[in-house]
Amino acid sequence: MNADSSLKPTFSPDISAVKPDSKQRIRCNLALRRADFELSVDFELPDCGIHILFGRSGCGKTTLLRSIAGLESDALGDVWVGDTCWQSIVDSCRANEGGVIGSENEERAQKRNFLPVHQRSLGYVFQEASLFPHLTVQQQLLFGYERIDESRRRIHPGEMIQLLNLALLLDQPTTALSGGQRQRVAIATALLTSPDLLLMDEPLAALDSSSKAEILPYLSALKGRFKLPIIYVTHSLEEAIQLGDSLLLMEAGKLIAQGSMADVLQQQNLPGIPHDLLPNLIELARGSGENLARIIGTDQFLYLGSRATARQHPDDGAALLRARVDAADILLSVNPLQSVSCPNQLQGYIEAIVPEALSGSAESVVSEVSRVVVTLASASPAEDKTRLTIRINEAQTREKQLKAGQQVWLLINRFKLI
Repeated sequence: MNADSSLKPTFSPDISAVKPDSKQRIRCNLALRRADFELSVDFELPDCGIHILFGRSGCGKTTLLRSIAGLESDALGDVWVGDTCWQSIVDSCRANEGGVIGSENEERAQKRNFLPVHQRSLGYVFQEASLFPHLTVQQQLLFGYERIDESRRRIHPGEMIQLLNLALLLDQPTTALSGGQRQRVAIATALLTSPDLLLMDEPLAALDSSSKAEILPYLSALKGRFKLPIIYVTHSLEEAIQLGDSLLLMEAGKLIAQGSMADVLQQQNLPGIPHDLLPNLIELARGSGENLARIIGTDQFLYLGSRATARQHPDDGAALLRARVDAADILLSVNPLQSVSCPNQLQGYIEAIVPEALSGSAESVVSEVSRVVVTLASASPAEDKTRLTIRINEAQTREKQLKAGQQVWLLINRFKLI
């Protein structure tokens, strides 16, 4: 199948449109003004992983996603995916009526480069799966795949059918599918165009809890199988914690926080994130023992117990796991404890003690507590550090004489593999 000449860019990239750092594959600097809303964002993302676009309803998540896709033609600014410019505005100078560049007659002009949505190498998954009602699942999967040039095909039907468990659905009409099945087919359809960027706009919002539980493991498997950046919109914090590698938090059309999922969740007083929630995310690599996993960034292990085989990626080949440990499930000791029933006792050092005020609901009493940030000990200082944060009241802080740099031990009472 030959490439359609109509899909070629309608402009030549201007040399004055500066390419972003090649180490940061996605670069967005966008602005959009409406009567009652203004979008203004500027961010960079790496070229793989699931990047969560999070925020309360009406903050501009879907508008930003549509702007990246080229569906909001009034959105101004730059969008780069790799070395490809999807849109840009380039300032240039011109002289009025015989004037020369640099003279007082000089005018400022702007040239807009804009690649239409159908020419952007993207996949888009909506809240409601958009499938062709007259096709079977197999025909649906092949529809987009057969319409791209063979040289661009990096993702193939066989692997998507296996990854998303679609083999038993291939002969069914798309109208006969359940909600969860429809979304799995929609995701496969988007990926079979071999996009450079996958955009997902609350793909689980219309599903019931059972269907969400069915599809979440498949979404987790995507980032393990394909080196593909995914921007994923949600207002479900639980969904974000389970899937995300990084988090972009929006409020009133602007980004107010951005970073790794673990780091952003540790920040205080962020809109849309409950004040009493303090989850720690630990990345794990399956260890040599069946029920052990090494904590990334350390040489310490977490004992998984019977949960070691409870969570398997659908591709059955993932060696990496993620554990969620809430602050309330961690105990701190200034000495190692012997003969305790808790098998997970981790050594670390206090990095910081940050005051925090919590309000009691009954009498509105302000209880002074501190967030204690502990860096887990590692024999390899070159590795990225793993940090856990817990809450301790001021009385305990004084009693234990806690201070930055102090060696401590953390007892993990409970955790969840996600």
